[in-house]
Amino acid sequence: VLAVDARGEPVDVITLVAELNARTRLHTVGGRQYVGELTDAIPTLAHCETHARIVADLAALRRLRDGADAIATKINTSREGVHDTLAEAHRMLAGLVEVRRKAGVTAAEHAAAAQAAILAAVEARAAGTFASARFGLECLDGAADGTHGGLLGGILATRVVTVSGPPGTGKTTFVAQAGTVTAEDGGRVLWFSTEVPGPEVATRYACQHADPPINQVDALAGCIDDDELLRLDAGLKAFAALPMNIYSSDLSIDAIAATVASEVAQSARDGRPVRLVVLDYFQDLEDSERESEVAEAKYRARRVKDIARDHHVGVLVVSSLKKVAEERAAKGERAAASNLHGAGINYASDVVIELRAKNPDDRGVEIDLVLDISKARYGACGAPVVRFDKARGRFYELGPSEGVLVDPEGGL
Repeated sequence: VLAVDARGEPVDVITLVAELNARTRLHTVGGRQYVGELTDAIPTLAHCETHARIVADLAALRRLRDGADAIATKINTSREGVHDTLAEAHRMLAGLVEVRRKAGVTAAEHAAAAQAAILAAVEARAAGTFASARFGLECLDGAADGTHGGLLGGILATRVVTVSGPPGTGKTTFVAQAGTVTAEDGGRVLWFSTEVPGPEVATRYACQHADPPINQVDALAGCIDDDELLRLDAGLKAFAALPMNIYSSDLSIDAIAATVASEVAQSARDGRPVRLVVLDYFQDLEDSERESEVAEAKYRARRVKDIARDHHVGVLVVSSLKKVAEERAAKGERAAASNLHGAGINYASDVVIELRAKNPDDRGVEIDLVLDISKARYGACGAPVVRFDKARGRFYELGPSEGVLVDPEGGL
């Protein structure tokens, strides 16, 4: 009864039976008859909307069951190759992964959702934490104490943020920092990587978070002493505790969408919400057998947007640049959203960030990068300068005076 009431639903025999049935406790308490005997009142038309929603949800679950049966039949009877069968199963599953209903369409519902999101953000900042995914850079995320929201406020739920740049500017390191910082905050991160396998991500994290950092090549080659080995082991244990899943196979956009739906449902049950989905690289995802390369890219972009909106998560995408844009970036020229390679992703993106070297001739271990924000649908465009420490694999902000680094995790 308290659970039904806490959701704002009317408490009566029908809603209570539905709740008990969902918890598999209905027969334990005595069944429908016992629940019906708890009150002499008859359910009225005042509660018909809630009752209809229960019926609609059960109908949707039946459709999901029938669809799952159809997928199983397809797999068992298919004479096609494994790849074609999997692709068809993913397409069928994509239409079944979520129960949709006509809710959340009125102005009042939108206002209530907006108020809840803003209050959650205010409460998180008041506690010195973040309610959304973040980059680990105050200039983009804002201050933890709530004094300012930065240029973007972090990677907000329902937003698609695309990161691009020429080779060597640390795009994967940039998104890895966002993923690990968000996971360290307690948000679940789903990382779909065509570039870096999970064990390499773990090794990078352990080497970079050691104090002082450990050379990754030395670690993989076994050229480390006992003290470094202990520090590396501590870093790997810290990485193992992060709520992060890294997927390196079966990376079609339909398979990714199905995985996100499953993980979001699971996270709702275990109380650790998915805050960030990382796609690295957009162009290297497996084909979904569209009729052309352009149609494939547009389909992927639309599905990426659906993932962000349908599951209320931030999506961080790594995208390559067009060849001409790479040549311009190598000369230190400014970015543009149209520089992105692949139809549709620039339109699907709420934010586009291009990483480019402030000094294109700088080949040092530490280089200054411009984060050129060429599109920010809900924030401010800008071009903050940060320091990329290749040895530690971290991005730091430049402080008020040139050369003073600001570590968002540890102060100056």
